[in-house]
Amino acid sequence: MIGEVIGHPVLWDEAPESEARQRMLARGRPAGVAEGVPRARAGLVDHPEPVTTAVRDITGSPARPFRSWVAGHAAAFLPQPTR
Repeated sequence: MIGEVIGHPVLWDEAPESEARQRMLARGRPAGVAEGVPRARAGLVDHPEPVTTAVRDITGSPARPFRSWVAGHAAAFLPQPTR
């Protein structure tokens, strides 16, 4: 969806849990975080969090669709010029 909105292909490389864990440890994250975060994120694929009214309850405005958020932040996703 990001690529569609910005009109530019967006690629990513999904790292295996073991690699993600090693990267976090190398960046100084505690072992419990390095173990738990990849597992929690992987679990969201089959068991996503429920939709709530929390954004509206806290801000007084409804949450925006992801596509709208991307459009508002498109510059952050565009390739940066090299120096």
